Amino acid sequence: MAKFNQLTEFERERISKMLAAGCSYTEIAAFLGRSISTVEREVYRNCAADEYFADEAHKKALKRQAYSHASKAKIIRNEEMKSLIHAKLSIRRSPKQISQWLLKTHQMQISHETIYLYIYVQTKGELKKELISYLRQRKPRRQSKKLETDKRGTIPDMISIHQRPEEVADRVIPGHWFCDPHSPWQRCTNEKTNVLNRDFWPKGTDFSSITPKQLL
Repeated sequence: MAKFNQLTEFERERISKMLAAGCSYTEIAAFLGRSISTVEREVYRNCAADEYFADEAHKKALKRQAYSHASKAKIIRNEEMKSLIHAKLSIRRSPKQISQWLLKTHQMQISHETIYLYIYVQTKGELKKELISYLRQRKPRRQSKKLETDKRGTIPDMISIHQRPEEVADRVIPGHWFCDPHSPWQRCTNEKTNVLNRDFWPKGTDFSSITPKQLL
């Protein structure tokens, strides 16, 4: 797959002039040798009062690039932040928990996605393996959040969560946690409990010998 190159200042000037001349996105894309979606996205992101100005568009693009590069290198350049993140990861705190803790206790602003980026992309070798081992899911690579179509069979005569009777709302009786396929947020208590249990109890644990108090 060819690497995407950012639009140049010259290309933005041509887009501005061709739009003013009434050219379509298709004509502009053909002239620049770019995809139509690239031109559409550029105009959409940088239009002001329904007008596209090349100078302003280029300035905005440079600011976005500078912010992106600074954000990606934020942890690497800050030794104190990096040490704190490593320490919290080692005691099995999630990147989201670390992000919130850093802001609250150290006034350090960093998103959990940037922490994941640091772990999976910016570290190498044994350090990368070590940091991934601290994560609850311990996946060798970060997977896309886009949902894939489940090719497995469905449950025959399955009752949708939207058709459940009113008495299941209190969730007193086991089995009252129906949910739609690929919709874990409809049973978030169950999902979060499972993640924590998998984190603190080894695989193969016999839960018949574990008391509810121990789980809490």
